[in-house]
Amino acid sequence: MAETMHDKLKLNSLNRIGSNPNMIASLLAVIALLCAIVVPLPPMNQMVTIVFDRDVPSNASGKVSASFGQSEKAVGVKPQHLTVSGHNLSYKPDPLTYDASTLHFDLSDVGDAQVVRVDGEVNVNNHHWWTAHRITAGDLRLSRTGDSISFDLSRSQIRSMVSGWKLLNPGRLALLVLVLVGIAIVLLHRLAFAAVPLPWFASAVMVVALTAMGAWRVWALDASGRSRLTIIAILLGFLLLTGLNAIAGSGGTARTAWNKPVIILDYVVMLVAAFGQGLVYILKWSHSPDEIAHLSYLAWEKAHLQLVPDFAGMRVYETVFSGRADLADPLAFNQLGHPPLYYILMLLVPGTHVSGTVVTFHVAWLRMASLLMLLAGLAVCAYLLYSRLPRIPLLHLVAALALVASPNMVQVSSGVNNDALCLLTVTLTVWGVVRFRERRYDWRTYLLIMGGLSTTLLTKLTAGMIAALLCLFVVIAAMGEREARFALTKREFWFTTPLLIPAIAYYAVVFVRYRSIQPSYQKLDPAGYMSSTFYKAMSDRSDMSIMQYVDYYITQFLRTWWSMPWQADIPRSGVTSFDARTIALTLLLAVPFAVLAIGRNSRGRTGNLLAMGMGAIALTMLYQFNNALNGFYVNGYTGGLQSRYYLCAMVIIVYALCWLLWRWFGVESESDAAALSGIGTLVCAGFTMMLVWDGLLQPFLLQQSGLAAIA
Repeated sequence: MAETMHDKLKLNSLNRIGSNPNMIASLLAVIALLCAIVVPLPPMNQMVTIVFDRDVPSNASGKVSASFGQSEKAVGVKPQHLTVSGHNLSYKPDPLTYDASTLHFDLSDVGDAQVVRVDGEVNVNNHHWWTAHRITAGDLRLSRTGDSISFDLSRSQIRSMVSGWKLLNPGRLALLVLVLVGIAIVLLHRLAFAAVPLPWFASAVMVVALTAMGAWRVWALDASGRSRLTIIAILLGFLLLTGLNAIAGSGGTARTAWNKPVIILDYVVMLVAAFGQGLVYILKWSHSPDEIAHLSYLAWEKAHLQLVPDFAGMRVYETVFSGRADLADPLAFNQLGHPPLYYILMLLVPGTHVSGTVVTFHVAWLRMASLLMLLAGLAVCAYLLYSRLPRIPLLHLVAALALVASPNMVQVSSGVNNDALCLLTVTLTVWGVVRFRERRYDWRTYLLIMGGLSTTLLTKLTAGMIAALLCLFVVIAAMGEREARFALTKREFWFTTPLLIPAIAYYAVVFVRYRSIQPSYQKLDPAGYMSSTFYKAMSDRSDMSIMQYVDYYITQFLRTWWSMPWQADIPRSGVTSFDARTIALTLLLAVPFAVLAIGRNSRGRTGNLLAMGMGAIALTMLYQFNNALNGFYVNGYTGGLQSRYYLCAMVIIVYALCWLLWRWFGVESESDAAALSGIGTLVCAGFTMMLVWDGLLQPFLLQQSGLAAIA
């Protein structure tokens, strides 16, 4: 009878436990913690350190010998030597000595230093983590002869130290952290996110876990604490911003009200990040590519003030980085040949003066003005994307980060370089074209198109080609629509076309003067060209088949998208375009071209416009490839393959990417508010953090030069 009652009580207890999920979870948590504590683990990263009361001489030395008893198996362990570091003599013990009956220490040339203790510590890459076991000097039998000291560790002392290493094993700490994190995740889901489906909660946990792993990798870097903490703060800050965007876009009337301020916050953060990067580049690091040529162009333009420069007489001046150029003392021919608008605008920056043949200027002020031009372009991009993309916060966060993820976007424009103005002028053109496709045929639309196209053509030929092709495609498409055809006859259109006259006149004069719309270095200075990097003698040339050259071109083209290869102190050797450290930027460039694979009738007006923009970029890329191919096989030149030339059209690339993400993962909620599907939220959140890691951190801040710059 008593046994029956006992069985019933036992059964009732089990039933109560089985019907109470919280109790089951608590038991599992306790069991997991106990397992983490008692699981047998070998010593890891162990080091024995003899601590003295003062610094020991640098010539001090020490030797450790293991002895084994007669009944023990002989082990052929060689003596180990200790190394000096300040107060300490240290060595990493051989695990074969853990079963020794004694460890004998002979320390020589230690001077007057006295042994304070012997520590069994955990040490990784010569960095002390913690002490697992400590033996004080009072527990040692020290023998001193002059400046030499000897002592033994007994079997019990050795085993106590080994037990300490096993108990305070780094692997055990990691296991305990994992168990505690798992418990915290379960509690978080049950108490705060019970309404969130488990698969999506688990996906969010995965994103957070990967970010935490990235933060741990940053902390493990060999850099100052300030540098590491700054980067970890950036990483965790963007993780919080991603979470805020995901929550704001998850639906519900109250959360929908957050959409607008959160989206605005995304673009503000982007502009602040770009400005912060630019300041680091200007104040702490290197100059942008070809900056010596751009500064020389500016100095020459200040002295001559020509709307169509005499490119044949333009030179490079060695002293421009010191804020001074003596036009009577040139270094070499200036091969740029760009239109003059950017340089004329830069002459408005205070501090630029001419005295005889000497031009003086403030390099830092010019760089800051260039950075401000870039920020103006990014602000217009932000407005265009904010006003046209669906009001989904996470989608806008992807857009904001994608605008500045490529390292050359900010780095190049933080120096004197006409790329800084190209982003603004191309984006103004795209803005006008978007309005035209929206059937907004008014003065603003035509002023944006004509003014943007003209200023782009007067800034850089590559950017002008993209803008001109886009406008051409839009005009061709307009011919198939009655209303759009009529719009091309309106007075607003014809009254704004004179804005194109300066660009047309410039290229006409250049063509008449040089028989080309882009002055040629080879024709203007043949001797200088033959001795420059743009030409190689046949004996010095690389020999590649057409397929080898295509492979080389694509590899280097992508490389100049996710790195700054012209900066010698950031080589990033061994990294490929499909590495975990670059894949996000590779996808940023490649995925938008998928819009061309969608049928014309399925794309709609916006999709067709983006297809025209990506088509214009693709044709310009083919033109660049053809020039590079001819340059290699005719002149032996292996350059001319930089993808940074397309950063001016970043608004098209980002708009196309976000349009595709919306097309693939967008849903309409019951309240007609736009939202992302569960998988779409995961993809965008993950891609956001990848852009932060691959774009904002890896190219510069996680390199030694970047770590030093923010130290």
